[in-house]
Amino acid sequence: MLVQALSIAAVAVGKEMFIVADDENNVLRFYKTNQAGLPVFSYDLTEFLNIEPEYPEADIEGATMVGDRIYWITSHGRNRDGKIRPNRYRFFATSVEVQNQKITIRPVGIPCKTLIHKLVKTPAVRHLGLGRATRFDAINLKKLAPKEQGLNIEGLCASPDGKTMYIGFRNPHPVNRKTGCAEALLIPLNNAKQVIEVHKNQFLVSRFCGI
Repeated sequence: MLVQALSIAAVAVGKEMFIVADDENNVLRFYKTNQAGLPVFSYDLTEFLNIEPEYPEADIEGATMVGDRIYWITSHGRNRDGKIRPNRYRFFATSVEVQNQKITIRPVGIPCKTLIHKLVKTPAVRHLGLGRATRFDAINLKKLAPKEQGLNIEGLCASPDGKTMYIGFRNPHPVNRKTGCAEALLIPLNNAKQVIEVHKNQFLVSRFCGI
């Protein structure tokens, strides 16, 4: 099979198919596990995500499936030059159904553009340095590029019961004051469904040392 070289996020749909997204465009591509070649189906998310025409990449980085709903998350980070790109701030969902080789994908709810903006203001996580890693008051800061000191999301997964989404960060790396250890950051989102449907946010924080 021919899968995009920069494919970043993928979700299995049943035993014979998976969906792939990458960080260079806004297209979901469906592949069969037992069939070589091009995608069997594609779906362009640009309109649903309300993408602005300038710098149109949403930069999708993670996905996880709960029931027939797939949650997707973008990097929520600046570009390589440290410039804010509004299209990169999306948390959204789609539903997918495959019956008799027919694929149906539907947008769910409204894409959330303010997930990180609200998270930065959440009292429970203010000590983690998210404000310093975002600096929404500064449009252009080279030091906040994703591979420097800027906030950048790299992954998303769900708990076994599907009630919690775990958002994985490449940056920042909060330092544990007791151990002096820089920690990888994992933030649980406890009401993803409500975030997508009515834009409510609720967070609990977990951190893992030494990663």
